[in-house]
Amino acid sequence: MSEQVTTCAEGPCARCPWRQSNRGKESPLVEDHRYRWYSRANRNRLWRGLRDGERMTCHPTDSRHPTIDGKPIPDTVQTRECAGALILVQREMMIAQAIPDKGFRRYRRERPRGLTIAGMRCIVERVLFARLSTNPMGRPNLDDADIQFEPLGQWPGNMPEATQ
Repeated sequence: MSEQVTTCAEGPCARCPWRQSNRGKESPLVEDHRYRWYSRANRNRLWRGLRDGERMTCHPTDSRHPTIDGKPIPDTVQTRECAGALILVQREMMIAQAIPDKGFRRYRRERPRGLTIAGMRCIVERVLFARLSTNPMGRPNLDDADIQFEPLGQWPGNMPEATQ
């Protein structure tokens, strides 16, 4: 694994746990263990970190995670940020920005499972300091309808109108 996690791919990988099309699929058996990659409990666990500003790697590019065939990921594979996770975080920022008074309290009241203030701060810092970074934030397609997290509700396919 590369020590530095690079920009996400243009879109989420086929194994992304945020893909609705992966819901209900059984995780592969790796070294006699099923990791429950696609379970609701795992998505909840992952979102708890993301909403607080943690970043997530794309598992098929990260040698710290098991592969489907149990073989290690070659060191030549560059570890990437998870495009699916970044889509969810960026969507939440778009929703927060669409609130007319830009009030964080209102955002949290309307979206109790959304980003925390720490999570928002992390994404804002990534945007503000992007020019100083050797690893810019990716720009995946936010309208990828297959990427959803149930507690956040369905993404409407485009930026929602600001609520009054």
